[in-house]
Amino acid sequence: MKFPKFHGLLLHAADDLLVVSIPQRLVVQNRPLAVTLWSVQIALLISMMVYIFTWQVWLQSHTPTASIVEFTAVDAAGEEGFTNQQSKHCDSPHAYWYNHSTGLAFMPQTCEELSAFEAVRLQGGHAFIPTNVRERLSWVQVGGTCNKEDNVPCTTMLGPKASTSGNCGCSLDRAFFAKNPEQQQIALHHSFTVDASHHQRDRIVSAGTVSNKGLQVRKHGSEEFKHEMLTLVRNVHGSTCTIGGRSTWTQDKAMHGIVGTLADWLVCSGISLDGNPGVHVGGEKNVASHFRTMGVTLQLTLSYHNRHAQLGTHDTLCEVTVESKVRWTAQPATHDQVAIPRGNRTLKAERWRHEHGVLLSTVVTGDYRVFSWNTIIVTVVELFVLFQIPPFFIQLIALYGLGTLSEMYRRVREKKLNIYSHFHCGIARMMVAE
Repeated sequence: MKFPKFHGLLLHAADDLLVVSIPQRLVVQNRPLAVTLWSVQIALLISMMVYIFTWQVWLQSHTPTASIVEFTAVDAAGEEGFTNQQSKHCDSPHAYWYNHSTGLAFMPQTCEELSAFEAVRLQGGHAFIPTNVRERLSWVQVGGTCNKEDNVPCTTMLGPKASTSGNCGCSLDRAFFAKNPEQQQIALHHSFTVDASHHQRDRIVSAGTVSNKGLQVRKHGSEEFKHEMLTLVRNVHGSTCTIGGRSTWTQDKAMHGIVGTLADWLVCSGISLDGNPGVHVGGEKNVASHFRTMGVTLQLTLSYHNRHAQLGTHDTLCEVTVESKVRWTAQPATHDQVAIPRGNRTLKAERWRHEHGVLLSTVVTGDYRVFSWNTIIVTVVELFVLFQIPPFFIQLIALYGLGTLSEMYRRVREKKLNIYSHFHCGIARMMVAE
């Protein structure tokens, strides 16, 4: 049994599907348009080649994050240049007094040298150095009866300026400056981690100043590699700063930290503790007359680069930019309490302390670049698309911007098909042929 109609449909389907389409090309002989097109194409090619080799587009950029960035305190005693001289804030503390708009009064009376524990407060990637301290000390007896003789040890412990409360207790309010906080030695230790696998976590690279060995972690394991880091310290204007006697810290010099005094970091940021904050904020209100009174924040921005003009023989460059942030800088209030049993009574000593000072904080950024096939493919596709734009505009000019010539080009390019006129012509040819 035959199916002629079905067989015909198959033949028509084969004719439509088993073909290779080749677009028709219209070539216009117009020298001005051709010269314009080639000029634009060559200019675009040169521009893209300059862009490719200038920005090294075959490298993919990744942003490093902090691995270990921390401060440590270094004992300044015995360091070269260390002095314990009196400063202006110790000789004339009343010159630094300030009454805040909230009613809070800052009226330090003297200078005191803080213990090593209190001189620097370390908090991970931050360090706080107190400059202005306010505290309240209290002593009170809990339980038992109170006699006048019981107030004697209170005033003995807190001094003659302590005010007795009449209930076997006394308190003392104190305000003082820290003595020579600028001479406190601070060491900065830093390292970075970067995901160099396009967010696939297939290649994690870590390195820092603590060791001249870096670590590369992949899915199949980890391996160490030799790594040299160069650290440069700059201010916000790009000029180098001297920290601990040097502005350039090589791997061997920075292995035990980038060590310098607080004064070094302050000078790099362009301020001093005896400077006027109002100069840096355009005369803004509610700022004290001295940084020593209100405190200040120094932000250290660590920018890591593995491809840089200043790298030399080193593998990674870290640029540390020091910037001062003018704002009231204080630590959360602390409360210490000690209770001592004494017969049927308990002696309770308390201390409330408020501190303003210099906060050293860190921010990690940078540009870590590695070879990437994915970046190359994306770049090639973008170039292909860009090179289609000039012919498109030249084609628009040829078809619509040359008047009569454009009309002729359009007629050749576009053929109008009218099936009825073709049908009539076909019938006429058949009749003539017969």
